[in-house]
Amino acid sequence: MPGLGGTGAVVLAVVVGSASARIAIPKGEGCNVVLDRASCCMFTDGRVGTDYGGQDCMPSKEGAFFSTDPEGPVCEPACFVTGKCGGAVDQSEKMGTCSALPGSWYNL
Repeated sequence: MPGLGGTGAVVLAVVVGSASARIAIPKGEGCNVVLDRASCCMFTDGRVGTDYGGQDCMPSKEGAFFSTDPEGPVCEPACFVTGKCGGAVDQSEKMGTCSALPGSWYNL
């Protein structure tokens, strides 16, 4: 799964404490490009014009993946996790939680 590198990393500073503090993933990318569970909670899906766009990104529980692939994504849009968009099935049992972080940095 490709990250959002390109020619260099984009560094984002995010203050998390409420749903409104989340920011859209840059470059029109989806939640699935976020590779760690803690950072997943900082974002909304950046795919404009899709059912996913604007959905809160949700992490999987520790040790679980939103796929049958053992190295599948650990971050997906909320509607995908609950089976309400993208032709997905309900995977709510795999969904982790987002805890409020006072401030975080994430490299994309």
